[in-house]
Amino acid sequence: MTPAEDASITLVKLQSQQFAFQYAVSLRPKSPFDGISKEIDFEHYLKEFENVLSTPGLSAKLRLAEFRFWFVRLSGVKIAHFLLRKDEENAIVEAVSLLKQEYGKKRTTADEMLKTLMAGGKIPQKDVVAVDSFVSNLGAIYYIALDTDRAEEFEKKSLFDSILENKFPQFKRDWIKKRSE
Repeated sequence: MTPAEDASITLVKLQSQQFAFQYAVSLRPKSPFDGISKEIDFEHYLKEFENVLSTPGLSAKLRLAEFRFWFVRLSGVKIAHFLLRKDEENAIVEAVSLLKQEYGKKRTTADEMLKTLMAGGKIPQKDVVAVDSFVSNLGAIYYIALDTDRAEEFEKKSLFDSILENKFPQFKRDWIKKRSE
């Protein structure tokens, strides 16, 4: 291989890494996981983070550096010692393992996932935008549960009854009729 070909290959690799890095930067969260707040579903958040880490062309060094933009405050302190290591691949595996150990065992229940959505009063039947918004947000939460192996929590009769009672009492009779069919 000639020096010119070698330089071309190096340039292409650097450009590839730059594009991968810019892509990863564009996916950084507005609200990083802090290890304290209950607002972020850890299981779903970790899947998003791991998807970013799997970006083709992103070097191990850059993947390891991404941790500080995704995990802050308490969760950031817990993994800070991994970010200085020279064996980046092992540091990534160990940091993810520690995060899973610390935060992955705290399984969020369906009630916890729906807490914000269930806040407020009943939704009037004629407020089509509010009904559509509620149903869309409920679907988004359900798909998070599906992606993180917690869907069985959403398939309980008591949860459906609670949603109907608190948000859509006007549909309760129709729901009972449909369920009996």
